[in-house]
Amino acid sequence: MQVSLQDGVREELVGISTTFGLLFRTLGQTFMSAIFGAVLSLSTISQLRAPLTNRMINQLTDASTAKSLPATLIPQLRTILFNSLHLIMVIGLGIIICALVINFIRKEPAKQPRGGN
Repeated sequence: MQVSLQDGVREELVGISTTFGLLFRTLGQTFMSAIFGAVLSLSTISQLRAPLTNRMINQLTDASTAKSLPATLIPQLRTILFNSLHLIMVIGLGIIICALVINFIRKEPAKQPRGGN
C-alpha cells in the first residue's frame, strides 16, 4: 500500500504522501480499537444477569484473578466473553468484505507524471 501511495504521486510529493498514508493508517487503527473496545463492553454488559458482574468478566480475562471466581460461574462467564469476541470478529469480517468489494469496483487512479529522467 505504501509503495502504491508513493508511486501514484509526483516525485516532490512522495514524502507528503508517505506521511499522510502513515497518519491515516494510525488514525484508523486508533479509531477501530476504540470502536471494538466499545462493542466488547456493550455486548458484555448486555449479556450479564445476576449474579454475574462486569468485575467477574474482568477477573476472568486475567489468569491470576480467574482462580478466585466460583467454578460454577466460569462456564457462563466464558460464554459471555466468547459471544462478545465473536461479535467483534463478525464485524471485522464485514469490514474486510466491504473493503474487498470497494477494491474490486474502484477505478485505478491516473498516475502523476514524474520529473527527471
